[in-house]
Amino acid sequence: MVHAEPASVDRLWRTLISAASAECITALIFDGLATAVMARADSSKATRAVDDARARWVPEAAERKGERRGQVLDAARTQFALRGFEATTMRDIADAAGITASNLYRYFESKDSMIHAILGDFSDRLTEAYRDVIQVGSSVVETLEAILWLLDQAGRHFSREVEILQGFRRLLDIGVADRYQEGAQARFGLLVSVIDSGVAAGDLRQVAGSDLVATCLREIAWSPMRNLAPISPLRVRDFYRHSVFSGAAARG
Repeated sequence: MVHAEPASVDRLWRTLISAASAECITALIFDGLATAVMARADSSKATRAVDDARARWVPEAAERKGERRGQVLDAARTQFALRGFEATTMRDIADAAGITASNLYRYFESKDSMIHAILGDFSDRLTEAYRDVIQVGSSVVETLEAILWLLDQAGRHFSREVEILQGFRRLLDIGVADRYQEGAQARFGLLVSVIDSGVAAGDLRQVAGSDLVATCLREIAWSPMRNLAPISPLRVRDFYRHSVFSGAAARG
């Protein structure tokens, strides 16, 4: 028996996962996830929970930037998004914040402490909104649609954090994204639970295992979070409704 090297096993596993993900995403987009035609209501309780979260984010961000520490962190957020975390220096952040490098250390001891704060805050706010959406008592389909709407809205409001997260694997490797990873795992668990309950109730088709479906839903939502930002949010939402839930092929 020939034993594959670990790297070869890893490549094989990634290939199998990619093939399964591609099949699942295709099924979601062409056949849809919902077992019944979606209602055209635009104001479910779950959707309103997303809108409420977005309404909180704006004044909270303004309040943080009213303090000097918040201004420094905002400058770091912009520099990390533009340059990448590792390429950004403390002097870059100090210059962007309009302070000296020595004064910068009065607020943060290192870049690591800044990225922890930036990604941790983003993660906490996203998790809080996830829980709000799930707990309001909307139907499973309305809840899932609201979660995708939440990701779109979060991507627009926290665009710099989304840009920083393009290097997430590297950030995790160097130990500065642990707090974000914990939140992401919690949100993934919440999403899987919603899908499980929907399949059990007959509201969702079982196109694949719930873990894989949750992964694919996040993959589909990730593109609008970054690449489709110039597109109207309502157009993105219609995309979810007419493909992910109802199935694009069903409209033919």
